[in-house]
Amino acid sequence: FEDMMSTGEGIEHLRKPVFCTIHAVESIKYFCSSCLVPACGECIQKSHSSPEHIVRQLTEAVGAKKETLAEFTKECGKKLVECQKVNGSLNAAFEDLEMQKDNTKGSIEETFQSYKALLEDIRDNYLKEADDLHGKRELCL
Repeated sequence: FEDMMSTGEGIEHLRKPVFCTIHAVESIKYFCSSCLVPACGECIQKSHSSPEHIVRQLTEAVGAKKETLAEFTKECGKKLVECQKVNGSLNAAFEDLEMQKDNTKGSIEETFQSYKALLEDIRDNYLKEADDLHGKRELCL
């Protein structure tokens, strides 16, 4: 199978018989579900005896795998839609959080500037008061 994929000759290779790597003259006609390997008739008789292994015709196993893959693909599609919805919600929540952060930062900065201006006014008043008091005491001396 890897050879077929590496040559890039497409699906036409899939229609040709595939021969067993152990018994070169035997084509692969079975699939051992217990071992998860394709097998020829000789492999089934020698290595994959029926009581110990679940053996199916290759076409039957491929059909079952196709059905499983189709179900899995459908399920993945549903989960993808759910993930996209959640992603959209998370993006909206993130944007809201960023906006809240910016608003909070602005409020903090504004409050700071207000307090700073108020403290500067109080400082200026105390400095003026101290200068006035100093001037009066100088006159007394």
